[in-house]
Amino acid sequence: MIWQYHICARWRLRVLMAALKLSCDDVVLDAGCGDGYISFELAKYVKSVVGVDIDDKIIAYNKRTIERQNLSFICYDISMLSNYFDNEIFDKVICIDTLEHSQNFLRIIEMFSNLLKTNGILYATIPIGAHGHFEFKDEGKITEMLCLNGMKIVKIERIRMPPITATIQRGIERIKRVIQPKLYSIEKEQGSPDLWSETVSFQLIDNPTLVFKIYKVLFPVINLSTLLDKKPYEIGGESFLIMATKKYKICYEN
Repeated sequence: MIWQYHICARWRLRVLMAALKLSCDDVVLDAGCGDGYISFELAKYVKSVVGVDIDDKIIAYNKRTIERQNLSFICYDISMLSNYFDNEIFDKVICIDTLEHSQNFLRIIEMFSNLLKTNGILYATIPIGAHGHFEFKDEGKITEMLCLNGMKIVKIERIRMPPITATIQRGIERIKRVIQPKLYSIEKEQGSPDLWSETVSFQLIDNPTLVFKIYKVLFPVINLSTLLDKKPYEIGGESFLIMATKKYKICYEN
């Protein structure tokens, strides 16, 4: 079990496991894998997992700290994955809260369609509203973009955190805003949109401040308390949960 510092990752994993049926024969792509927590947990149930992220520091950290024979990490732009993998090699493609950060949304959907085997499943979550480069509000537009790339919608619904998880998340966010300067003691990089970034957090795991050490001890207990929520998610609210199946092969042109 790898240490998890972000309560949303535990919640996202619970949603995924509740919504997506996994097989021990599945070959899975985790596109935008971040800290590798979800990749690591998925690898317990499937044949193999490849975690991909564009952040070289995060991938280097994952390779250094996470060891499973059926789990690998690569640093790559997910919009260019057809240059790295052959077509139709994955049974499942997982993309959690990543698409909204890309400027190549349609290209990425096309990539996923090509990489999936026929009848393979795409599982994605996208925050509703203005995040990153895109603002997603319309379920119809998402459905249209998927269908244009050979995908058939299995499920699309609006979801939100259940009450205990949501309450704890709000409390942690308030605390972090107050203690961030002491927590980090690291200058914010020029142009960085969020001081509480995974990259900076990984730097602190290797060279922790006193406040970060305290946070690291307390957080697992706080995180476990989210399991008191009877349901992994509730309908309505902050994110789109999308599942689509590959209908047919699309020939990709560079």
